[in-house]
Amino acid sequence: MMYKFINEYHIEEYTKPYVYVDGLQISNPSAEVLLMAGIKPLVVEEAPQYDEMTQFVEPYYVDGESEITQKWNVFDMPTEEVIDDADA
Repeated sequence: MMYKFINEYHIEEYTKPYVYVDGLQISNPSAEVLLMAGIKPLVVEEAPQYDEMTQFVEPYYVDGESEITQKWNVFDMPTEEVIDDADA
C-alpha cells in the first residue's frame, strides 16, 4: 500500500490508478513516478515498551525521502483527582 503524507498526525492511503506530476496526469504510475508525486510506502516501527496501567502510545508520522515512517510517542495517562464528599 502507498500513502500520501499530510502532516505529522495524518496520512492518507493512495488508491487512485493515476497521479499528477508537474501538472500531468499519469495513469498506472510506477513506484518511481509515485515517489515523484510524494506517494510512498509506509514503514511501521515497533511500538516501544510502556506501562499499560499508567501510559499510552500514540502514533505520529515522519516524511522521509523514500518512505513514510510511523513512530510512537509514549504519554502518561492523566490522573483524576479524587474528591471525598464524606466530610460534606
